[in-house]
Amino acid sequence: MNPNHEEGDNSFPDNYEQPSSLWKLIEEYVPPSERNEIREILGATAVDLSLDLHTEVTTLLEIWRLTRATRLTVSRSQVSHAVLPEAPAIKDMLRQEIQLLLLNIQKKAQKEGR
Repeated sequence: MNPNHEEGDNSFPDNYEQPSSLWKLIEEYVPPSERNEIREILGATAVDLSLDLHTEVTTLLEIWRLTRATRLTVSRSQVSHAVLPEAPAIKDMLRQEIQLLLLNIQKKAQKEGR
């Protein structure tokens, strides 16, 4: 972990490409007849742990990307709500409340002789 990393710091690259699993590369380039020997040399447990770790990293990256996308969507919608006008129903209610307030002020002013 980076000790200078702060909450909300977006220093992790958006275009991060997860490296291929070593065993997946072996499966891609080594003939099936030789894979068992390589698995024994590397150690079956080490290969299994490596595959499990690779799967976990893939899952965590997906979660991170989804969370980041959700946060960006929420923050963009919050900004747009601040700029966009209110829904028509809310505008009408606000307009009615302002008219009622003005009527009350006018009545009060008439009572006070203004």
